[in-house]
Amino acid sequence: RNGHTPSAESLQRIGAMFTTPGSLLTASMFRDIEGQFRIEGDQIIGDLLARGGGDPYAYPMLHVAHAHLRVYEARRAREQADIA
Repeated sequence: RNGHTPSAESLQRIGAMFTTPGSLLTASMFRDIEGQFRIEGDQIIGDLLARGGGDPYAYPMLHVAHAHLRVYEARRAREQADIA
């Protein structure tokens, strides 16, 4: 969408990383969620949505993911406030 098409080699390498049986590869945001740490939902997924042109129907799964991440952040903030 922004004029940076990945090369066939890159797509093949990335595809292999994500589909190799037994791979321990995980996304850093997933590790942060598992550890109940702060995440960069707006900085990563929000940025992707902004770059997508603002059409709310163009990338429905990104909107779903962004909503889930915002819920996670709100819950984490509430639980941190309860501890304090």
